[in-house]
Amino acid sequence: MALIVTEAPVLLSRPAAAVAGPGRWPVAWPQRELLLERQHQILRDQIADLTLAVLCGADQPAAPAELGSGSQQLLRQQLLRQLRLHLRLEERWLSACGCLCPGHRAIHQLVAHDSEEGLRQAGTDRQQQLIWLRGLQAWLLEHTGGPDAHAYALARSITPSQP
Repeated sequence: MALIVTEAPVLLSRPAAAVAGPGRWPVAWPQRELLLERQHQILRDQIADLTLAVLCGADQPAAPAELGSGSQQLLRQQLLRQLRLHLRLEERWLSACGCLCPGHRAIHQLVAHDSEEGLRQAGTDRQQQLIWLRGLQAWLLEHTGGPDAHAYALARSITPSQP
């Protein structure tokens, strides 16, 4: 797997009808959902890549040279940044169609806080980093299959008439 590092949420090639204009966000829920699901996959891939790097260890020959401990720390911070951006975008879009409940928003706030705190506490300890990454991975799997799946289904059911 290749590490994906970007500065903003990823916008992949998209049909012209799916966006408000060149370089703009999608305006219809089906295209928004596709983008959010793509972001989920990118987050899962990044977590898997970082987990592999921790398991291999920066000092092991199997670890790519570009994944030294400093680079890994930057990639972990980038993962958190992308997670926060994704959560904000998801909240904005679910709220726009009336499908964001206070509990869902609270879960997002909690995971953003706990993830940052967990990364800080893990520091340079590889075992703690692995525990942190696996915890984040488990949360993402559970959340996308539970609260997100429910909210996305609700948005699909009520937005066909919305732009």
